[in-house]
Amino acid sequence: MSKKNIETLSEKANKRFYQDKNFKSLFFSAIQASKGKCHFFIVSGLFLIISVLLKFKYPTPFVELLNIYNDTLFNFSLTVISFLLVSFSILLGVGNNRSVFTNYRNTDNEYKMPLLKALLLHFILPAGIYLLLFILTFIIKILLPFERHFNLSLLFKVSIIKTLIFLYSTLTYLCIVELISYFYNITQFIFISNYFLSSDYESDLINKIFVTKEKISKIEEDDAKEIERNILDQK
Repeated sequence: MSKKNIETLSEKANKRFYQDKNFKSLFFSAIQASKGKCHFFIVSGLFLIISVLLKFKYPTPFVELLNIYNDTLFNFSLTVISFLLVSFSILLGVGNNRSVFTNYRNTDNEYKMPLLKALLLHFILPAGIYLLLFILTFIIKILLPFERHFNLSLLFKVSIIKTLIFLYSTLTYLCIVELISYFYNITQFIFISNYFLSSDYESDLINKIFVTKEKISKIEEDDAKEIERNILDQK
């Protein structure tokens, strides 16, 4: 059989798990893989009820307050997005070892997908939420200077404000929760990466000691003794 006609295991995994056509598709995959969907709907419902029942005293400087709050969230989202882009290098660290072959193609029992795809989705979910907040605040930032040119009724203005309060509150809450979760995930990803590297190194030494009988370098002698002792203790 020609090598060109052989579909490799990596190609099969790529077709099955890594064919998201755009960021939107990837973001929705991250939402589907998330275990906090029920929590999201509960929190969104609470903020919706609060925004509907919220009452204002008149006159209220809606535009001034909205401008201050919007600028704060705009700068916050932009700063965190920059941080998220930099931290994507952690994924490269996880992939820079031979274990990537196994974790790229094998379905993990907990995530029901390869571990590397699960790691990617854990990065994409907070990035998508912060992008939503950034887009919303950016649009409001552009439209606010033209507010005086819109002949809107007071009722319509109040409806817009309540809608924005609901969107801002929900997204801000999700951003804070996801940012906390993100730091935890980064720690776990570093642990996983170090585990892969340690496991590969230990497997190499086991192969040298018991299979190929290669000479162990002086740097590896102490590690080899510990590994050999551990194996013999378990026999």
